[in-house]
Order: sequence, then C-alpha cells, then structure tokens
Amino acid sequence: MYYELLQLIKDTFKKYPNSTRTDCIFSECGICKTTNECNLYRQMMEIDNKSYRDKKDFLYKLLLRTPKNNLPRGSVINNLFLTLLKRIECLRYCDSNVILAKRDEEIYRLTLDENEYIEDFEDQLKKELHENHKDKFLIYESDVLITDRLNKSDYRYNQINFNVMGSDELNEIADITSDSIERQKINYNKSKIIRIISKDVADEELNNHE
Repeated sequence: MYYELLQLIKDTFKKYPNSTRTDCIFSECGICKTTNECNLYRQMMEIDNKSYRDKKDFLYKLLLRTPKNNLPRGSVINNLFLTLLKRIECLRYCDSNVILAKRDEEIYRLTLDENEYIEDFEDQLKKELHENHKDKFLIYESDVLITDRLNKSDYRYNQINFNVMGSDELNEIADITSDSIERQKINYNKSKIIRIISKDVADEELNNHE
C-alpha cells in the first residue's frame, strides 16, 4: 500500500500543472523554466531521491496511520499536499521524514489526514501511537497539525500521555538537579496542547507571515 500511495502522489503531481487550482503558468513541469524557483518541484525531487525506507517512513508519518485499503483521494493529495507545497515556500521536507514549517516559534506539520470529525481523528491517533512509538515524540514536537478539514484550537491528546519528553529521556536526567532540569521533570506530566487546522487556514496563516 505504501508503493500504491507513492505512485498515487507521483501521478497526481504529473497532472498538477493542469489542475483547476494550480498556480502554474506552463502545462508541464518538463518545459517550465522556473522549476528551480518552485517549492513543490524542489520538495517532490527531494522526496523522490530518498531511499525506499525513508519514503515508507515519510508516507506513514504523512498519513498519521498505516495505509490499508483507505488511501486518500486524488483531490486530497492535490489540494492538501501539492497545492500547499506550491503556495507555501516555508513548508519543507526535513531529515526526520516529515514536512514542516516554522512561524512565530510554532512548528507546523503537514499531514494527509482527511478526517471530517475530531472523534475519528482521536481514535486513529490513539490506535497508531499505541502501535508505533517512534512517531510520538515527533508529533509532540509539532505545535500545529495541518489537515484537510479539521479545525480545533486546543486539542489535547490523551490528557497526560502526550508528554513533554519520553520515559527514556526522563530516565537520563533523573539524577541531575538544576533549575532547568527540575522544570523539565515537572512538565513531564503535563498534557500537550496542539492546534489542528485545515488546509485553508494553513494557507492563510503561513502565507501572511512569510
């Protein structure tokens, strides 16, 4: 399913210059003389040059779930993923295999989540974080998750399980004492509050503050 999703993204990318919401001037990337200035083109080439293992990890983190027989629609890939990369220059592929942007000290993370209801998003997130722990800290590091339709300004994941640091990190500083370390220990049991925003809100916020 990862291969099918990657192929779906590539196929949608090839069609993108002719899509109804494109900002492209030329009908094909191959004849466009400004590809070196196009953030979408740069990010797609960056992703395409990664190893299969990195691509698989990237797709998993992009979906926030394990893909099965429920791949996102082409329109979601086009409007949430490709169009935002085209329009928002600060959205970049990072070494941690996610696409992030930073604005006013907030970290925005791009997803391919197309849930309509926050309850469905919550169920999905709980299931995946119990099955795969390596992405938990990455999601914690994000202050804002960009989704297709959801908007929630004060989302709290699981109240106390979305902690400031993982148990391994806490054990490493267990015997260290200082004002800053003690503050970290106190914050360990505080719940993480994040914002969840739609693609349209992300477009407005990030383009107005670049």
